[in-house]
Amino acid sequence: LFEWIRANGGYVNPKQELSTGPDPDQHLRGIFATEQIERDEVILKVPWSLAIHPGSPGSVPFDEATMPDTPGMSMSCMSVEAIRREMAKGVESTYWPYLAVMEEHEINIPNVWTENERKVLLGSLFPAGREATRHIDWWKGSCGGSYDDEIGVRAALLYVARSCSTSIYGEAMVPVYDLYNHRNGGYHNTEVEVTQNFFVMNARHTISAGEQLYNSYGSKSSEIFRDYGFVEDHPQVWWVTDSRNGKQHEFTIEDENGTITWDTSWTQPVVGPGFRSGARKLLEVIKTVDESAEREKHSAYYNLAAAYRAAYQRAVQIALRSSLDESKSRGEEHEDNGEL
Repeated sequence: LFEWIRANGGYVNPKQELSTGPDPDQHLRGIFATEQIERDEVILKVPWSLAIHPGSPGSVPFDEATMPDTPGMSMSCMSVEAIRREMAKGVESTYWPYLAVMEEHEINIPNVWTENERKVLLGSLFPAGREATRHIDWWKGSCGGSYDDEIGVRAALLYVARSCSTSIYGEAMVPVYDLYNHRNGGYHNTEVEVTQNFFVMNARHTISAGEQLYNSYGSKSSEIFRDYGFVEDHPQVWWVTDSRNGKQHEFTIEDENGTITWDTSWTQPVVGPGFRSGARKLLEVIKTVDESAEREKHSAYYNLAAAYRAAYQRAVQIALRSSLDESKSRGEEHEDNGEL
């Protein structure tokens, strides 16, 4: 794939490689620096002709793009259709060196689980507005998609899990870009630059040899799990719904030690009883789902869902303890007697 990009006018920095890195306990493949990469150094440069998007060679012109019963579809729908069209061509596609890599990509997001698996393994942890099926529901409703179209379904799921947002072509599938793993905070060491002719990735700061190069897929742990199918490493951003005013309090668990940072943008203090009540209710939901999940222990997604619930539970417990400690330090009386 790297050579295909280089042979077609692109650039892949030779100071990086796709591997499991120098740590013998690391089993997930990622892209690691083999030599020091300097700040602002170009990591990846892909011509738009190698990316799959609504303006790709062979695409239907924007003003003529249609799908069955869906005239004048949106840029997002057009992106999915461009991916679908190239996938349908198989080895005849101009993009086959890239699509061949996608053939190996296993999609684990909750949208591909059965309805019963989502119900039993996740319960109500993805409420209205955050539904685990929201992307395919959108594709079916807005783009005229159908579950009978297997290629279309996979194209839509790849669009969710592998595409990136650009200012020129909307959502695009960019080769190699989607091989960089996700991590936020100080670990996020790359940045994207979109030009008229190229999609470019640069180093945000100096990257040492042996260090993994990270992209960012988003900022909320629940949405990362829903859209990409994994529990992200720290830092993790979670939320609890205030039982009194319905607002969502966000907080970040920065590291394995449980360091917490609060989003202080709300006028309602996070140490309030509404937050604590909401946190306790959420912990009860997670406990109930843990118990019901035993009925789906045979599911291929059992361990993945269990890891998500455990991470969420730990985060809420840390937040609740932090709220109680803050309340006590202020000498406030609270309704919960300090119990977790």
